[in-house]
Amino acid sequence: EWIIGFSSDRQQLSLALGRMTLHGEAANRDRRNEMTKLIADLRGVCEDPGRISRRRKSDQAGSAVRNTEVAYCAERLIQPVIHQWNTESRESINALEQLVGQVAAVPGHKIVILFSEGVMKDPALVAINAVQATFGVQTMNASDVLSRLQRNVYREFTSVVRKAQAAGISFFALDTRRPGERSAVVGNFESNSPLKRTIFGVDPWAEIYDAARSTLLSMSHGTAGRYFAGPGNLAQKVKDAANSFDGLYEIGYYRRDATQPKRKVVVKVKRRRVMLTYADRPERRPYRPTPARLELLVGRPRPAGPGRYELPVVFSLPERFLRLDRRGETWGTALGFYLEVVRPDGSLVDELFKSDTYLVQEKPEKTSEKPLLYAVNIDAEEGPLRLWARITDDRLRIVGDRVIDLTIENGEIRSGVALAGCGKDAGSSSSSAAGAGARRRP
Repeated sequence: EWIIGFSSDRQQLSLALGRMTLHGEAANRDRRNEMTKLIADLRGVCEDPGRISRRRKSDQAGSAVRNTEVAYCAERLIQPVIHQWNTESRESINALEQLVGQVAAVPGHKIVILFSEGVMKDPALVAINAVQATFGVQTMNASDVLSRLQRNVYREFTSVVRKAQAAGISFFALDTRRPGERSAVVGNFESNSPLKRTIFGVDPWAEIYDAARSTLLSMSHGTAGRYFAGPGNLAQKVKDAANSFDGLYEIGYYRRDATQPKRKVVVKVKRRRVMLTYADRPERRPYRPTPARLELLVGRPRPAGPGRYELPVVFSLPERFLRLDRRGETWGTALGFYLEVVRPDGSLVDELFKSDTYLVQEKPEKTSEKPLLYAVNIDAEEGPLRLWARITDDRLRIVGDRVIDLTIENGEIRSGVALAGCGKDAGSSSSSAAGAGARRRP
C-alpha cells in the first residue's frame, strides 16, 4: 500500500512519514526462532536414526552408514523449510518488481524507502549450513544436495536491481531486525548452547541473518542508495534517507543541433571534503524495456477558475503491446500511468501518477489492436502547453511515451504548437521525446 500518492512535495512526505509507526502487534517474522526450531528438529529426529551404527563391528563402516542416514533424514526435514523460505523470498521480490515497474512511469530520479528484514537469495544453502553446523561437514555433500533442490532467487533478484537501475530508482533499505537476532541468545547472558552447534565456526543464526542482510546491501549499493541497520532511531534514519536525495545528480547538456556527436562530460567539485563517485563506464548490457505505441486522446477543457481548466486525457494502448500474466481465471497486469503539463519555459503546471490493474477474461492475440483506455483529469491553463505521458507495466517489460503540443484559448484547444527551448538531449532520435525531459527537476 502507498503511504501517500506520488508527490514531489517534501513537506507532505515528511508529514506522512511522521504519522507512520512500526506497530509492535503486527505480525513479524523471526528467522532466529525459525532457525532454533529447525536445529531442535534436526537434533531430535536425526540425532541417532535407527541406531544402526552401534551394531556395526567396524567403527568406520558404522560411521559411514550413520552419516548416510543422518543426511537422508536431514534432507527430508529441511525440504519444507527451504520451500517456505523460497516462497517468501519470491513473494518479496515479486512485490518489489511490481513497485519498480509501476514507479518507472514517473520520470527523473526516484528514491524508495524500504522497510524490510531482507530476502534470502539461496535458502537451500542456509539450511544446509545449519545441518553441517549441527552434525559436521562430513555429514552432507552440499553441492550434491544443492543440485537436487535448486531453490534460489539469484536471477529474479538480479533482474529487480537491473530494472531499478534502468528506471532511475534508488533503494534506501532500513533493516527492521535487531542486531541481537544475529545470535541464538537473547540479551546479555552466557550461552548454554553446546559448542557442537557451531562446528568449524559455522553459526546458523549468523548465517541466516547475514544471508538476508546481504540482499539489502546489494540492492542499496547497486542502485546508489544506502543501508541502515536496526530499527532504532527510526526518525533520524528516515530523515537521512530523504536528505540523501539532494546528493544525487543527473548531469547532461543541451545540443543546438541533434545531429552533432555526443561529447563527454567532465565534472569538477570545488567544495572541500566532498567525495564524488560515479560510474566511469556504462553498463555493457543495460536493461531496456520494449517500446510501446502510446496515444493520447484529449477532451474539451472544463473551466475550473479564472484562466484555469480541467483537462480530460485518455491513455490509449493496443493490447498487443501488453504482457499479460495469468491471474486465476483471468489474464492481467498492473500498470503505471504518468502525465504532466508544462509551459514553454519548462515550468510545471500540474502532474499526476496513477497505478491500476488491467484484467481480461481471455488472453488477447499478438496482433490485437483493441485499445486499452484509461481516463484521467489534469489541471491546465490558458496558453501554449506541452503534455508528456508515459505508461509502464508492473514488470517494466514495456514503456510507452507520448508528447503533445497544444494551446488552450477561450476554452478551445488548438494543436500543433511547437515549444521553444525544449531540445534537451535524451539520447533519442525523436525531437519530441528529447524535449520531454526539458523541465528542470529538483
